[in-house]
Amino acid sequence: MLLDVMDRKRRTKKKDSHKQQAAKAKLRKASLETRLVDAREDLAAISIEIDRLADAVAEVQAEFSRRRLVDMRQFVATAGKRGIRSGIGLIVRRRHKLCVPVASWRVIETFKIVDGKRTFLTKDIPMFTATGYRIESLLEHAHGSEYQAVREAEAALQKIRSELRPLVIRGTRLKQSIYQLERQLERMDQCQAVSPARKAKPALDQLSLPLGSFVPDSSIPQLRNPGG
Repeated sequence: MLLDVMDRKRRTKKKDSHKQQAAKAKLRKASLETRLVDAREDLAAISIEIDRLADAVAEVQAEFSRRRLVDMRQFVATAGKRGIRSGIGLIVRRRHKLCVPVASWRVIETFKIVDGKRTFLTKDIPMFTATGYRIESLLEHAHGSEYQAVREAEAALQKIRSELRPLVIRGTRLKQSIYQLERQLERMDQCQAVSPARKAKPALDQLSLPLGSFVPDSSIPQLRNPGG
């Protein structure tokens, strides 16, 4: 009787422990799902800001091209023959994981004739900091009439880059966080898959023996020491 009571208490305690673990797992899953939704919303908001700044970069590039006062074809035709640097150009490209637009200044050094057409040979000017170039370095490659346009364009771009940089960092971290949260939820779903219930051990009197099995006859004395 005492053993039955203790066994019931043990089973009840084990059952309560399973319920508590299930409740904790449910709360943790809900917390992960909430964090995942928040991270996705934050990343969507950052994407909107990046798109806005991408439009601003394109506007700076268009304005710079419009304000150039020199016909570069004529300038290259005269300066390019001497193999000197002929001018400076502003390009925009997307090369980041988040497709962030990057505006880079490029030197137009000279040109070569390919199939009767002039092809400009260019190379990038190295950026001084994460958000800007040295104006002096840019002006070394610019024509005198381009100085003011270069200064104004780079000033606008430095402001845009300073806004883009924290967005890029935050967006990259959010993408990493989203990936990790998704993996955690996947693992939880796999662990919570229903496992087959354990079968209770049958009592000794419930054991069924297959036909043909040897069953000792209780009427026959089982002699342990047949020799006496």
